[in-house]
Amino acid sequence: MSAPDAGAPPAGAAPIVVRVVCGVVRASVPDGADGAGHAPRVLVTRRGPGMSHAGAWEFPGGKVEHGESDAAALARELHEELGLRVTVGPLLGAADTPVGGRTVRLVAYACTSGDTPELREHDALAWVEADGLGTLDWAPADVPLLGAVAGWLRGGAPPLRPPGPGRPPRSGRSPR
Repeated sequence: MSAPDAGAPPAGAAPIVVRVVCGVVRASVPDGADGAGHAPRVLVTRRGPGMSHAGAWEFPGGKVEHGESDAAALARELHEELGLRVTVGPLLGAADTPVGGRTVRLVAYACTSGDTPELREHDALAWVEADGLGTLDWAPADVPLLGAVAGWLRGGAPPLRPPGPGRPPRSGRSPR
């Protein structure tokens, strides 16, 4: 018999749910050597050494603090992590993912910024097209959102409601 997970809640206790927001920052950047065409791309970051899931890619963001709105948390996190001032737009998707004895409720919002990102916590960043999303090694919580983000980049993915009491999470088509 194995020992219980130290991060798991005691038997009969409510599961621990951590609300995390991520920004799907979209930009049009030259897509080829000639620089003539522009394909929609999103900013992704790679988790640095010492971070959980080091080396995995993610949409940047972080935990929502008590009493903080999703938009305020996302603006704060993207400024802290990447030096970006963002405008938070519509909800793109949300998903609940079990991670280490708790549930991460990741809520993704479209964002815009005119700033150039700076690496402050991550060890790499990239601008990725819809077809390139599936080629990266993703952090587990981001995987369920890949389909919604790819659909949005291709011109689809209507805004969705975040999960809440009595509502299952809604996410894209690809498990992550």
